[in-house]
Order: sequence, then C-alpha cells, then structure tokens
Amino acid sequence: MNHDCSLFKRKVLRLSVLFLFALPLSCEQLDDPLDDYGSDAGLDERAGTQKSGCEGKCSSSCRCGWTEVGCIDDGDCQSGLYCKKRPKLGNRCLKKPTTGPDNNNNDCHTFPRGHGSYCSSSCPCSEGEGDCDNNSQCKSGLICKQQSGTDFCVKSGDNGSDDNDDSGGGGNGKIQHVGSTEDYGSSGDLRLSRPAGTRSGDLLILFLSRTDDVLPFRLSGWSRQKNPRSSCLKSNNGQRDCFGETDCRNWNGAYCSSFRNSSASGSGHDLGTVVFYKRAGSNEPSRYSFNLRGSHAAWAILTTLRGAATSNPFRSSATESCDGSSDSKFPSAPNGKAGDMLLLSQSFDDTVSSGDFGAPSGMSRLMGTRGSDEAGHVYGAILGRSGATGQKVTRGSGGSSCKDALITLVVKPQ
Repeated sequence: MNHDCSLFKRKVLRLSVLFLFALPLSCEQLDDPLDDYGSDAGLDERAGTQKSGCEGKCSSSCRCGWTEVGCIDDGDCQSGLYCKKRPKLGNRCLKKPTTGPDNNNNDCHTFPRGHGSYCSSSCPCSEGEGDCDNNSQCKSGLICKQQSGTDFCVKSGDNGSDDNDDSGGGGNGKIQHVGSTEDYGSSGDLRLSRPAGTRSGDLLILFLSRTDDVLPFRLSGWSRQKNPRSSCLKSNNGQRDCFGETDCRNWNGAYCSSFRNSSASGSGHDLGTVVFYKRAGSNEPSRYSFNLRGSHAAWAILTTLRGAATSNPFRSSATESCDGSSDSKFPSAPNGKAGDMLLLSQSFDDTVSSGDFGAPSGMSRLMGTRGSDEAGHVYGAILGRSGATGQKVTRGSGGSSCKDALITLVVKPQ
C-alpha cells in the first residue's frame, strides 16, 4: 500500500473515533459493532457480499444472505448463517461465531431441530436428533433410522423415541413439516406456489385471511372441518369470541354476510382466518389461484405436512379474537397427543415490523407475510406429551392489543 495513503487513512480513522466519542449516542444506537458481521469478516469481504434479493422479507422460502436485515428465525437465513436478534436495529443474518451466546453454545446447526436440513455431514447430529438423511449425518457410533416420517440419529437397535421432546419435529412425532409458501394481495387476488417437496399423500393446509371484507367457507377442491372449529372471524377489535361457520345467520353463496353466537353478533368482516385442507394428489398443481369476492386486502399461507391424517385431520382446536395483550397469546387446545403437530395461526390488523411476533418458546415460525396494514404468521411444533397444549405466547415487541385473530390447531398423524 502507498505510504502516504496509509498515513492519510490512519488520520481519518483517528478523527472518526474522536467524532464518535463526542456524540451523545445511546446503547441501542451503538448495538451494531463491526464484529456483528463475523469475527473473520473484514471490510473488503463485507463489501463483496452477494445480495439475495430477500432483504426486508426474509423467510424460509426466501432466505436472506450475510448481513441482510429482516429475519425472524435462523431458518430465514441462508445455510451457515444465524439470525442475530437486534430489537432496536432489526434482526440481521450473520455468520455463526465460533463462540458466544448468539450461537447457542457453539451449536453448528443452522435450522431448528426436526427441520429437514438440521443434520448434515459437516454438522452431524447427536443421539435423538433429526432430521437426518443418512448415517454420515450422525455422529460417530450412531445410525440414521426412520421413525414414522422423520429420521433420527440413534444407537443401533434403539427405537429413537423421546417422549419429552417438544421442540418441533423430534421425539416420537410422526408428522413432518415439508414446507410453506405465502402470498399477499391488496384486493383479494391471491397466487400461491405449492410448497417445494410436496408429494402425493401429503396434507396441504391453507390459512386464508382478510381484513375489512368477506371470506369464503367453501373453496372448490378443498375441504373444511367445522368441528373442532378451524376459523376465527370478528366484527370489531374488542370482540372476545371468534365467529365460526356454525354462527352464520345469513349466507350469500360460499360467504357469510352476518353472524351471531351466544355473546356477539355482526358482519365478521373486520378480521379473520378460515382454514381449509386437502390431500395432495399425484397430479397436484404447482400453483393455486384464489379470487376472493370484495376489494380489500387478503393473504394466505399454505403449509405441507407429511405423515398427517388427510381426512378430518384436526384433533382439537381453540380460538381467540381479543387476547388483551401486545403479544399474541394463543389459547390452549383441550386435547393433544404426543406426536401430534401443533399449529398456531395469527392474523393481525395493523402494521408490524420484522421480529415483532417471534415464534413462541419451543416452536418454529413456519411462514409469515405482511402488507401495509396487516400481517399473518403460522407457527408449528411437534407435541412431546399428551393433554391440553397450554397457552402459547409470541416473543418480541408485539403490537396493538386486540388487533389479532388467533387459531390453535392440533393435527393428528396418519
């Protein structure tokens, strides 16, 4: 390097440091040090980072690259990266550090336990962990053994069961999350892709949501389960009990124009979600189109599960239309069994930022979407024990209270 240039740069650096110390910055403003980008990252390497095009809308289907902002969970980042939680500055995808609390005590895994890519030959799984694909993805002395839809690393001759696992894909779970997709339409016109990896016999679950307009209870080619209830519609922010299909008093084709139950009445058009399902066929289309009646915003999340029942798949459910909290507090479903899949659906009628509604403890965010004044998320986990599922609460700063419509679903295995 030219000596004069090097001297000039050192002078500029000293002046910059003096200037920074002269500013009355808060701790939050200084919470983005250079070593955020990885202990092995220099300025030149950072400048050459490839952009993914997903920044600000990171998801499991559009994973953000190194230094990009907008992730919620590690699964929103590309392989080898993790999601650093920064409440004041926005979560960022960064390289996994060699030490430190952000990497879960030097854990080399990128995805949550039970994810299809959790185990790899470069980061083999320990006993009882999954999903693995072959023996090379398990640590020495272990084999990769099929366990009713999810592969686990076990000792030879072991059945691999773990009744205490509630981490979202491990334990004796028979159901596996294959993938999810989403779409948002400002006028109710939706186009969704089939989740990658979907195959014949899988269960497809469609979470259809909207604000300020009608939602259908019937869709061609899709099924609905009335009991246990798998819908939540509300007429105003303060409405406590969700409306369902059996509360409809006036039908207009597939749409309900007015509702009434034991505690409330109204149009049910303020905010809501209706859940549909179908068994994936051998000629399942690669894309789905939904043109909803009305002109207001709508969104949809489509999730594929493997090993789930495809006829009347929901064992139990619970709904809540005003939880009185800035977080989303999902109500407890009364009946779940070890190995069932717990799904939580949130629709939210207000502006949110990335990370406002992180997955509840022990769960993973399967997919999320947002518009200018609304948002939705679906979270999932495999139940490790039988009984009531218990209240589940999102993590993060949350949003305005009573702006959400919440559904808790328990999905049965085949």
